[in-house]
Amino acid sequence: MVKRSESLHTISGLQKFPVELLAHIFEDVIEADCSGFCKFSKFAAVWALSQTCRKWREVAITTPTLWNVILTDTFLYKEFHASGVIQALRLFLERSRPLPVSWHIVFGEDSGAPEKSFEGNAEIFSLLLSHSSRWRHVQIDSFDGGHIVKRLCETKELTSLHSLVVTGSIHRNHHLSPSDPVVKAGVLAIARNLVEASLLCGFDGYGFDLVPSPKLCLPWTRLKELTFTAEALQDFLAIAASLTSVEYLRIVCYFHSTASTATTSRPQLVLPKVHSLDLSEEYESILEVMAHLTLPKLEDLRIQPDASSAISSREMTELLPSIVRLQERSVSVGGTGIRVLRVIARTFSARQAPELSRVLGEVEELHLFHFDNEGECIDDTKVLKNFKKKNMFPRLRSLHILLPYANPRNFTFLPVLIDVVKARRPPLRAGARTRSNIGPTLAYIEQLSLNIESSSAPTYIRVVKSTALFEKLLRYADRGLDLCGGHLEKGRWVSDYRDTHWSEMKEKRRIQRFRLGPYIEKGTDEVRDEDVEL
Repeated sequence: MVKRSESLHTISGLQKFPVELLAHIFEDVIEADCSGFCKFSKFAAVWALSQTCRKWREVAITTPTLWNVILTDTFLYKEFHASGVIQALRLFLERSRPLPVSWHIVFGEDSGAPEKSFEGNAEIFSLLLSHSSRWRHVQIDSFDGGHIVKRLCETKELTSLHSLVVTGSIHRNHHLSPSDPVVKAGVLAIARNLVEASLLCGFDGYGFDLVPSPKLCLPWTRLKELTFTAEALQDFLAIAASLTSVEYLRIVCYFHSTASTATTSRPQLVLPKVHSLDLSEEYESILEVMAHLTLPKLEDLRIQPDASSAISSREMTELLPSIVRLQERSVSVGGTGIRVLRVIARTFSARQAPELSRVLGEVEELHLFHFDNEGECIDDTKVLKNFKKKNMFPRLRSLHILLPYANPRNFTFLPVLIDVVKARRPPLRAGARTRSNIGPTLAYIEQLSLNIESSSAPTYIRVVKSTALFEKLLRYADRGLDLCGGHLEKGRWVSDYRDTHWSEMKEKRRIQRFRLGPYIEKGTDEVRDEDVEL
């Protein structure tokens, strides 16, 4: 794109282009803009286009597609006067008419000093609310989540809203007094076209809890994807009963299961359309939530407790039976069984694991997370040995392993992993055992991936040096084994952990909706791969 500082004769040829063609060119420029959350900066592409020359300005301000996506972090403008930022937002809202608007705003604040937050935050949100009938995709990140939730309860209807994400802190006794009539009602705005929603709010910046009072009502009849947090089992039960249309459900279980709830009868919630379930955070709470669910369509189950929690070996033995009971209840009402399972590797450490796994015989894709217990690196080699047995997921075709970053050299899993592949792949030597010798009911592993968790910044590919063991894996790859993301690069073997979870699809949609691709790519240019020799 031509810089405004360059002489106008440089763009004299472009000035002869028809207005319609210029508009399309400008749209491509906006798609490639990497200014991200600095859209109100004079360096953002939309302002450069509208201030280069008279014709470009006329085209820019009359092309609403250049203005209907709004991104900003108000903390970046804390040193500026609020009126300038509010005026910029007003221009975006007016020039994007009559199109729906998508906006992602971080109402930034210094968490250690709330008084240093941007003074225009409340006015910005009020201005956005005045255009609420045009909202299409909305993401709100705020240190004052209580204020956001209250204003959403006051809003009657969001007619165009398709997706909603609210994250932030809720300061106790701030904006959410239980005696407030609006808060007491707890009914969020009606959004008849809302398909995706994520409500993640926490108290004072610590932990994640749903608003404690009241229990929110979600009047969203077309909702297909829901992420929310629950601070009590009752909150989960109150909301879950109305989720008859939800297909993808993620619950952040931030409450402690008590003896009283564990011994009382558990009402069963049948959610007829949920085929992907993600449970995270408090381990005992996860077990309690699972005990209340019956999911006839369940195919994809992800269980990921808080990595900082101390979970004993005895406690871990409860997880697999809980999954089996969920499967049995779901199958009893017409379910076909779990096909994709994502769990901590130690889930299969118990002696009865092979026998219990028979009930989960439909699993075709397995993701194993290796768990650090309070910083202690746990070697799950014995767990992997179980997968050489024929009764451990006989239909398993895809195995994906994610290792903790903490000193992976302590792991001796690689030889065992080779043995698992050997037991579940055709022989490498010609004339060796045939498939019938392995067993007619044992499927071949067709896909394999492994990776090491990033130590800090977003690192999407891990690099491990090629060894004799990896050379053997590569021989299997030559015979049809798909090493997901695996390839040789400058004498190193590069493997990428394959996560087919629906949250990955959600992230891709978010990037597309808010035109974040170039911004994210720019931010990862300096990320370096780390060599880890196993």
